[in-house]
Amino acid sequence: MPERNKILGIALGGGGARGLTHIGILAELKDRQLAPDMITGTSIGAVIGAMYAATLDPVWIAERIKSFIDSDEYKKVGLDSLRISGQSNPSIFQTATNYVKQHVMFSIANDRLGLLRIERLQSVIEYMLPVKTFDQLRIPFKCSALDLNTGRDVVFDAGDLVEALTATSAVTGFIQPLVSGKYLLTDGGASQPIPLKLLQSMGPDVTIAVDVNLRNFRKLKNPNILQVLSRAEQVSTLKLSGLTCEAADVVILPETLNINWSEFGQVDTLVENGRKAVCNQLENIESKLTFKEPLIKRILRR
Repeated sequence: MPERNKILGIALGGGGARGLTHIGILAELKDRQLAPDMITGTSIGAVIGAMYAATLDPVWIAERIKSFIDSDEYKKVGLDSLRISGQSNPSIFQTATNYVKQHVMFSIANDRLGLLRIERLQSVIEYMLPVKTFDQLRIPFKCSALDLNTGRDVVFDAGDLVEALTATSAVTGFIQPLVSGKYLLTDGGASQPIPLKLLQSMGPDVTIAVDVNLRNFRKLKNPNILQVLSRAEQVSTLKLSGLTCEAADVVILPETLNINWSEFGQVDTLVENGRKAVCNQLENIESKLTFKEPLIKRILRR
């Protein structure tokens, strides 16, 4: 295949377990010789994006995540305690509140910044990563977190990679925000569910945005205040992501099974769905990338 002469960047959105489709997307792009030259990510998209930027090996990423799900670290995080029976697609806000009801007093929760200590998340990030700093990555990577003190995004592109991923993955309302200097940092998805603008700042010629948000909503039956707030948050995130994607050259919408953000048990299916999503967009992606034999090669052939 002739060399492509355009730089490809990909923005991986947040969405918890639904973001496991990112692995299949990166794997299929690599197999098609369309591997991204730079990556941005939010929350789970940042974790998988950094793992790829460190290894360029989607197979390793899938196996590492599977080993995590089977580990004691996964149990310590408490994601398996978040299922709400009888309710479809509960949001992060709703599942966190359910956790409070089941495990702690409301008065205690009111005095906390999150239900789980940030150190637990940091240990998970350390388990996932084969490197610790941005300068050890093999391709450019950026992520961001939301500073609750100012309402502004804080961009990470150098220094401590573990801290950066911990900040962008600190699920709002469930995991404590990260205190870093003057910042109080929480999940980057609260502000940028798909970090396309951050990707554009890196200067790629072609951009791919990956949206793994919930897309199918069921009718609310006898809803309470919590369910109303939860549904509004989910719809707001979906619409913000849609507006963001309008500026992308290619948008990939993998089949995420509409699973809850905390359901990490279907790795293989979600990875395969990510691969299929790339195949569905393959012609579109290739049409955006100009493949052209370098001038020097054409001269030498004469």
